[in-house]
Amino acid sequence: MRPLLAIAAVALWACGTGGSTETLPAHDPLGERPPIVHAPPRYLPPIEAPLPVCWGDRAWQPGFHQALRWEVVVETPTVFRVRVPVGRAGDLLRFAFRSGDGDAILHEATVALAGEGGRLASAPVPITFGGAAGFEAGPRERVLSDPIPLPVAFREELYVSFEAEGHLAAGAIDLFPDSYASTTARVDSKIVDERREHRAIALASILVHGRRGAAVVAIGDSITEAFVDGRDDYRRNWPQITEALTGIPVANAAVSGQGLWGALHHLEEEVLALDGVTDCIVLLGTNDLGAVDEDELADDLAALYDALDGFCRVWAATLPPKDRPDVTDEMRRVRREVNEWIRGEAEVAGVIDFERVLADPEDPDRWAEGLDEDGIHPSVEGQRRMGEEAARFLEAHLLADE
Repeated sequence: MRPLLAIAAVALWACGTGGSTETLPAHDPLGERPPIVHAPPRYLPPIEAPLPVCWGDRAWQPGFHQALRWEVVVETPTVFRVRVPVGRAGDLLRFAFRSGDGDAILHEATVALAGEGGRLASAPVPITFGGAAGFEAGPRERVLSDPIPLPVAFREELYVSFEAEGHLAAGAIDLFPDSYASTTARVDSKIVDERREHRAIALASILVHGRRGAAVVAIGDSITEAFVDGRDDYRRNWPQITEALTGIPVANAAVSGQGLWGALHHLEEEVLALDGVTDCIVLLGTNDLGAVDEDELADDLAALYDALDGFCRVWAATLPPKDRPDVTDEMRRVRREVNEWIRGEAEVAGVIDFERVLADPEDPDRWAEGLDEDGIHPSVEGQRRMGEEAARFLEAHLLADE
């Protein structure tokens, strides 16, 4: 059977018969960027078959996502083994990989249940692309795999292993403990000369075919991506805590350092590319304070809400305190005014009031004791409080709809 026909057959079976100025990080978290060493073509060019439209009680929806705004350049073929929790149960998986600012080659990839220390807890299953073992991609391409049969439970952790080189899209901070890279291992073998690589690299999304339900994407900056000290844990950010408490998958499209211009500019490839999203939580504006006044910031937020209209139901979130020596009284005033606009005038489905759970009850410009790390980013405890508040909100508004 030809590859695309095979994909279509699996997809049909899977469906059933039911019918501003962007603010960048102060330092380059990725270090030096050596030039790519081009390898000879070995595989077919990428073929991205469209996801089936499922009108029954099962559908493709996100179980994992990272925006991957930055990049790393890998000079020689390297095996990456990324440990990720999947926030959705189902029986088929599809994997989306992204290249960086130049060409990339993915030679082969597998998926298995995750053991400890890089060990696979089940037999690795090959991931294919249009029937081929790998692909070549140009700058900033998103390549979607064929449907891969592998049943997963809610919050089960997987090891996705792939050999790749060239310009690979990447996150900015360490979020994935127990993930590795190796220049000698194979994608289906034990990693022996491992080095720890805790950033998200190349693997952008995991789509899961399962029971249709609510599926949320969180859009934000480093507060939502979960920067605490730069060596953090994806499982302890507020979207993941919300997901674990509610059973609702919450994909994370946050990007450290971004403001509203960046979110709008990259919306198509980082958010709208996801299938099956029903709801969006927007927590943005902290990095815009000091660059625009309250009217401009409200207008930019309104533009983002409008851009999401028709893609998802939009839930807005108020901005946490911003409190350190370089924060001016004017910035504090703008933040308070924007929060009042979000609560009273923003045309959204509802508001998650993060300021209420994070701020000092006596002074909304200050953090409550123990909830911030540096005056801008929540502490681990602050992330937990945010996750609990978002869970309470979604249980009242989303689970009540089911």
